[in-house]
Amino acid sequence: MRAEQTKRKLAEEKRKAKRAVEEKARKKYQRIYNACLLDKGKEVEMSVGAMREAVQATCKDIAEDPSWLEEFKYD
Repeated sequence: MRAEQTKRKLAEEKRKAKRAVEEKARKKYQRIYNACLLDKGKEVEMSVGAMREAVQATCKDIAEDPSWLEEFKYD
């Protein structure tokens, strides 16, 4: 019985750790995405749909896989 409890406890700790890592990654993505939007959108007429979509798509790509420079700049 004790081994079963230990197993469950370890599994729960592993799930918590995984959720913490995922949450940290989600927050980092959001920080980079938002900073990118502010930076790239400041000189763009964001009311024009095509321009807004282009900036959003660019920032989405950057936030998903930022280069070291983009990570430094936006995070």
